[in-house]
Amino acid sequence: MKTYLDTSEDLCNISDQFEEIMDSNQKLSRAEAEKFEQLKDLVKENDYNFSTYISHNTLPEGYKKDSERISHYIRFFYV
Repeated sequence: MKTYLDTSEDLCNISDQFEEIMDSNQKLSRAEAEKFEQLKDLVKENDYNFSTYISHNTLPEGYKKDSERISHYIRFFYV
């Protein structure tokens, strides 16, 4: 779970840089737009991997519900 959360935070921090550019009404360059699309793909992949992990592994008592809640929160908050 820690790896997932750390990775999500890193991806969010990078995403924030692109969001700041777009919020200032500047256009992303072609290279920046491609990197931003790759970033969104990494976020989806990270979420998918974590979702698969919590679905296919036995988690300690009480962790499954919170793990799923955290996954849904991050998926909808950051993307």
